[in-house]
Amino acid sequence: MMRSQSLLIKASILSVITLLAGCGTEEESSVAEVEALTVSTTNVALSPSYQVRREYVGTVRAGQQANLGFELAGKVETIRVDVGDTVTKDTPLIQLNTDLLHTELGQLNAQDKEVRAQLNLVNANLKRQQSLKAKGFSADAEIDALTSEKGVLQAT
Repeated sequence: MMRSQSLLIKASILSVITLLAGCGTEEESSVAEVEALTVSTTNVALSPSYQVRREYVGTVRAGQQANLGFELAGKVETIRVDVGDTVTKDTPLIQLNTDLLHTELGQLNAQDKEVRAQLNLVNANLKRQQSLKAKGFSADAEIDALTSEKGVLQAT
């Protein structure tokens, strides 16, 4: 306990000496004259709104989109509208090249004529066989075969 009192006294004396050393004679510092600053003023008025310029990064997309397609594949001959054009219902947008379709139509017409010719031949043969059967010169099997062939050609 005695030792702590002695330490406390020594610390107090050292603090007082330090304080007194700081209070020594000082030279008076000269204060320079300060020049007054000028300021500009603005009257403030309450505004109902204000504008702020902002920039946004993004992708612009159409509000509506339409997927187009054709029943038959082919080459596009003409595009009748451009991006951004306004169209109404039943407005043609694209026209396909129909050359291949016209060729296919010609082939189908030729096949139709061929089947009709075969049907005429079967009808004539069937009449002939029925006339021969009435006279007793034809078998039922021949008439059945011609009747069946006539049904196939009619279906075709």
